[in-house]
Amino acid sequence: MTRLTASASNIANAQSMGYAPVRAEQREIAGGGVAARIEPSGAADVDLTDEMVGMLIAKLDFQANAKMLETIHKLDRRVLETLG
Repeated sequence: MTRLTASASNIANAQSMGYAPVRAEQREIAGGGVAARIEPSGAADVDLTDEMVGMLIAKLDFQANAKMLETIHKLDRRVLETLG
């Protein structure tokens, strides 16, 4: 979600004077997991092509995660049906 938020902010503010583009940074958390935050990208201006690619990648990430949850749900149901 953070990646999508960063891209949306960059696209919405692409024509704003003085806007500094941002990016989503992800870091591993000790013990497992990932923490995400929005940071300045260091770029001089917004590259709309990169932002659109980023949004498409975020969309595919969401779709893959939704499919994984659907599969887990189906497996859980089958296990319960087998045991019950």
